[in-house]
Amino acid sequence: NVVVRVQPVEGIINSSVRGTGIQRIRGVHLIMQVLRRFEADSIELMSSDTHPRSRLRTMTRELVQSVEDSTECEDSHCKVVARGWDEVADFVLQKGDLLQIVATAEGVASLRQVRGLEL
Repeated sequence: NVVVRVQPVEGIINSSVRGTGIQRIRGVHLIMQVLRRFEADSIELMSSDTHPRSRLRTMTRELVQSVEDSTECEDSHCKVVARGWDEVADFVLQKGDLLQIVATAEGVASLRQVRGLEL
């Protein structure tokens, strides 16, 4: 597993995960989930009526274990906003989103070359 962060680069932000073509990179087996950083205050202000996806409606205060210890989420909380290819495929990426990807060493090396993704 590797976690990559979306950078503010045209062609990545405001595109669906499927539209970026990341899933077609040789050695990338699965894009497991998308995580988004939220400030603690903004989580409390979110209303379940304002989010179309059911997963967002049922957000909990649990941090995602795979990124909980990283510096990415020290002063904010990372929440899973899409899990499984059915949800991830059409999810529109924003700057700072985290993608959890299952890839071989070759796939990770290829991901390093993608403009707009940071390991």
